[in-house]
Amino acid sequence: MTPATAAQVLYDDILNLPLALSEHGQLKGVLDQVAKVIEFRDLLSDVLEKQRIRRALIEELASLFDCPEVIAELIDMDSAPLARQLIEGTPKHPDSLEKYLDPSRYAIPPLPNTFFTRDATMCVNDRVVIGSMAFRARAAEALLLKAIFKGSGGDRLRRAHFGGRYRPPDALDRQPGPGD
Repeated sequence: MTPATAAQVLYDDILNLPLALSEHGQLKGVLDQVAKVIEFRDLLSDVLEKQRIRRALIEELASLFDCPEVIAELIDMDSAPLARQLIEGTPKHPDSLEKYLDPSRYAIPPLPNTFFTRDATMCVNDRVVIGSMAFRARAAEALLLKAIFKGSGGDRLRRAHFGGRYRPPDALDRQPGPGD
């Protein structure tokens, strides 16, 4: 992240990477004491082993960022480096004058908002709702989450809904509370 790109990814300030990594390590250490912590990148790497999900995600990202020239390269990558690259940014291979003149170094930009995934999804009982993000900077994050939840299988979740168009059942399996 640079001062020039901070606003594009909806940040007010530049993330202090060493501090963020230190705080992440501390939080993970505390959570490891009481739960099994699974990193976002590891989940993504696991589901990218499934060729159908890998291809669909890569094609959706390439369409979102108008970079079909990177599809073949990304599909051929091993899952772990691919997951890392989809989060940290895919370098561009300018195949047109317009792309050559674009100041961005990335075909698929880094996704610093994956550091704060709390507002892109919500859980309702055993269901996950993945938000329809209002900005392109967040849409790629939602696509990665969609791939993770759809590809994780029934042992983790029964159903994931994508795009913000899902209308949950009226009751939401909610227990009546005081005053109901």
